[in-house]
Order: sequence, then C-alpha cells, then structure tokens
Amino acid sequence: KIGDAILTPQKVSASEICLNLSLLSTEEVDSLRAGIQSLQVLHSIPKHSPLEPDRAMGSNVMPFVLCPTVVGEVEIIDIWSNEDDLYSAEVRVQVDLTVGKSQRVLMFLNQVSSNNPTAYIFMAKSRRGNTDKVTFPILNVEPGEYLVRVQIDGAESPLVVDMNAQSETCDRYVAPTLVFG
Repeated sequence: KIGDAILTPQKVSASEICLNLSLLSTEEVDSLRAGIQSLQVLHSIPKHSPLEPDRAMGSNVMPFVLCPTVVGEVEIIDIWSNEDDLYSAEVRVQVDLTVGKSQRVLMFLNQVSSNNPTAYIFMAKSRRGNTDKVTFPILNVEPGEYLVRVQIDGAESPLVVDMNAQSETCDRYVAPTLVFG
C-alpha cells in the first residue's frame, strides 16, 4: 500500500517483495499521488464467511517519496510582455501521476545560460478535480531559456541530464525547458 493506493507487487518471496511502478495497471497508476506517502505491506486474512469484512495485517509504516515526472513539452497557452521586457504567461505542464485537487503544486524556473541566472517559483492555479495537467500563471519573467521542475506536496520532478559524451551539453541539465522572448 502506498498512500491510499492498494497495489499488487509483481514478485513476492520469503525475503523480498518487488513492486515495479512502471508495470502497474492504469487503474493502479491512477490511484497513486505524488508527494510524501506512507508505504506499508499488507497481508490479507482469509474470510471465514462472505459476511465478514475484509481484514489485513500490516507492517510498520515507512515514509516513501513518489516524485512526479514532466511528460512531453511544457506548453505556453498565452504569453505577453510589458514595457520592461518582462514576460507573463499561462503555462500548462503534464505529469505522469494524477494530481489531486487539494495537492500543493509549485513550478520552479531556473535560467539556463546567463552570467547572473535568475530563478522563479510559481504556484499552480486551483483545480476543480483530479488531473494530470496543471496550469501555472507566470508573472514578470526575464527573457531567456529556463529549466522547468514541478513540485507536488514536496516531491520534485527530476531534470533530464544529457549523457551524450559527444554533445557540448554533456553532463548538464537539458530538459524540460521553457523559453521566453
């Protein structure tokens, strides 16, 4: 069990339980939430009659951090600039996990190439329901290219590192990005 999600491990032995999150069913993935969750092993207790409630014995609870991943391109829905050449926009990000309507979601923007790089933090717009797409109002950002991270209830999405030894950006963060200007 991770948070409120009841999951079925792919392998169980006397000394090991293997749960590969990438092999979960769509229904199981949809029940997961990003953030700091409880992790607990539950053992079902067989029923003696159909009228008996479901019962289980559980292990001690352990903390588990489930980080979201940004999926696809970061989308600029609307963009405008002011007389100071600062940009504002509405930006949409899709993540690989369902975001609950009451979860706290932040976007971190870190300027990629600059002598004096800037960084920004923006809070997501409120959501009417659970979704995998989150919209952020972006205000007064300097022109440039920015690395994008999303944080959901304290769990932060990873950045992509260029692993191509022949690339001029080898061993540097390269995605996801957003460009203003």
